[in-house]
Amino acid sequence: MSEITINLNAGYEKISPTNQFDLKHPPLYHQQRTYEALKANDLVINTYNTGTGKTRASLLRFFDLKNENVLFIAPTNELIHQHANDIREFVEEHKEHMNFHVAEVTGQKLREWEVIDDLGYRVRNPRKLHELIQNPRVYFPEVPQSRPLILVTNPDIFYLCFYGVYSQLDRANLFRHFLQDFNYIVIDEFHYYNAKQLANFLMFFILSKEFGYFDNGRKVCLLSATPDEKVVKYLDKIGLDCAHISPDNELVESDGYERIQTLSELELTVHTYKMKDALKMHPEWIRDPLHSGKDGAIISSSLRTINEIKQTLQTVGLREKIGLITGAVGTDERRKATKSFPLVLATPTVDIGYNFEKLGKSRQNIDFVCFDALYGSEFTQRIGRAGRLLGKGDTTHTSIAHAFVDGKLYTQLQPGKSYNRWEFAALVKESLGEDNRFYHYIQSYAALEAFYPLYELYKQTGEERQDRIREIFDTIQQVFAPESDTTFDEMFKRIRWHRIYETVIEAHEKSTYNNFIQHAQEKAAWSYFENQSWLNGKSEEFQNIPSEQLNTAIKGFIKRRSNREKIVEHAKQKYCPDISQKLS
Repeated sequence: MSEITINLNAGYEKISPTNQFDLKHPPLYHQQRTYEALKANDLVINTYNTGTGKTRASLLRFFDLKNENVLFIAPTNELIHQHANDIREFVEEHKEHMNFHVAEVTGQKLREWEVIDDLGYRVRNPRKLHELIQNPRVYFPEVPQSRPLILVTNPDIFYLCFYGVYSQLDRANLFRHFLQDFNYIVIDEFHYYNAKQLANFLMFFILSKEFGYFDNGRKVCLLSATPDEKVVKYLDKIGLDCAHISPDNELVESDGYERIQTLSELELTVHTYKMKDALKMHPEWIRDPLHSGKDGAIISSSLRTINEIKQTLQTVGLREKIGLITGAVGTDERRKATKSFPLVLATPTVDIGYNFEKLGKSRQNIDFVCFDALYGSEFTQRIGRAGRLLGKGDTTHTSIAHAFVDGKLYTQLQPGKSYNRWEFAALVKESLGEDNRFYHYIQSYAALEAFYPLYELYKQTGEERQDRIREIFDTIQQVFAPESDTTFDEMFKRIRWHRIYETVIEAHEKSTYNNFIQHAQEKAAWSYFENQSWLNGKSEEFQNIPSEQLNTAIKGFIKRRSNREKIVEHAKQKYCPDISQKLS
């Protein structure tokens, strides 16, 4: 077991010399740069440090929008709630310049809206979303007719709508809304999304370019303190006009700009052993600062680690000081945790811009943090929870951090040395590396799933325009899998059969024989039964039956529930390997 202590210098950001919108607090230099870059480029990436106001940078674009809808995507529902409130406050503060309605949309929110249609039936959640985007007054009658929408939602809803898998009845409407109806798209904490979600966004950018939406003024703003360089390379392959707003490319002329402190000085101890074991031996690392009136957070990728640390701290008299932010904790309890308890124990939910709100606190909200980290991006995000000072009056208090990582970072540090923030972030990235699952997914499976929107578009497009869809497939293949020789027709057939397998599985959930038959026929999956591949080599069962009697024979065979279960099991076996098959 080894440990080493270093210091991180305070963090400062430059203030823009102009304040063209008469903001209460002049924009920071990087916020103004982001606003200017969005006027000149299709896509802008802001990679400034955690806690320096990247989200506010993206909101300045609202001043230029005239009756245009905005899509704001954040990776967790808790962060969606936080952003929706912040955006409402921003819009209200500048209502003389902008006039939006802000709608926070999650699966839970959609379920909470109890709507009955004219026939007395409950309205489906996908239909609610369609109606909300089409006319917000359906669910918010107080909204003026002409007010555009800011939809704050999560990547799961984006995926369900854009990939046509939310609801067969609403599939076309929702796909059209997400492709056509939002002229400004903000994707917050872009580093946090998994490989599948990132590939979905790349597909959206490709279609937006191919159908001319960027030519007609669509803008995208990506926010991430720890961007994956591989993602940036894929963005370049799409061919968009991009700008990267980072401390590395600030103009020399800005060197004399006034600065404001955004991060406190920080004393960091790096440990090479497990956090749960260390805190068992040294509970005073947590107990002493809490007893002196400080607030802190403990963050781990492992829920089990968090639970074990909670038990340890409860045994040393800290039970009443602990709040939890984990997936197993309800929304109200999470929100109470940040405001009512001086110590928060959290899983990676808080890696994504989470605001530890402490009402009335004049210094940093989090004075100390303990965390483990496997990758460089995790380390940078978690250490960034402590010492955030933007908007704070008292900037004199040093923050404390204990980091638990593997030994390589430890060997590259010099005891007692003071590092500037960017120098240290580069060292962490080099030492701990990054998660390579994104690249593997893109190479292996992304092009296959990216075909879903094209599949739906192709079916909805007139024959005279279907060649255009085939051309777009060639572009997607060049971005995701340039070495693949798979053809459009092969992909179309693969997805068509995947849809059929899916429908057969859904039909079984209808329980009764009649419902099973009806669902399979309505959803055009009967070809699966006529194909008879589900017989697993026993095709002689129907070999000598005349074609005009085949359907009757098949229906007789599947009337027995045991036979239906065998058929559905075959469909499941075909369904799963098919969608995850590597494109080659």
